[in-house]
Amino acid sequence: MCFLAFLLERELEFRLRKNKIEFSPEKIKEALNGMELSEIKIENETYYLRGKHNSLASKIFSTLRLRQPENILVETDALNYVKQ
Repeated sequence: MCFLAFLLERELEFRLRKNKIEFSPEKIKEALNGMELSEIKIENETYYLRGKHNSLASKIFSTLRLRQPENILVETDALNYVKQ
């Protein structure tokens, strides 16, 4: 598991560097760990609000060609996003 985690970390660093985005592994982890979704229930309906994340997190998503979650998601949209 440790080797696989290390391999994935290095691959991400390589892809970012290839796109001229150079940050330390610690900064990359901070950016990804800083991403948040808050769950809010209003009248028996569940919503998820995306917290503001830094520009490095956006660059990582873009480099990996991942779609960022919308600012506000209903429960079914959040589940569909996670499945993708």
